[in-house]
Amino acid sequence: MDVTNSSDQDSQYRVAGGEKSGMGGGQTPSPPWKPLPKKGADKPQLGPWTVEFKVGNKVVSATITDPTDHVILAKQPDGTYQAKVIKTAPKK
Repeated sequence: MDVTNSSDQDSQYRVAGGEKSGMGGGQTPSPPWKPLPKKGADKPQLGPWTVEFKVGNKVVSATITDPTDHVILAKQPDGTYQAKVIKTAPKK
């Protein structure tokens, strides 16, 4: 999956997948926060995946089910941030 920061803020992110994730009430620790580059890739093991972005003291997230999906941190016109999922068209 590709993870992109299209916002004007430096941010951190983390990705967790499968039932063993610490995000969402799992029993293992949450994955660590990593600096979010303008564009990066992550390869978690089991899906579905939850991608969380940390901007200041706020956290926004998106859940994806396809490892080819693209997750973007975007700033909204009202100044808030949103995690958007872009579905990748299947290759022919």
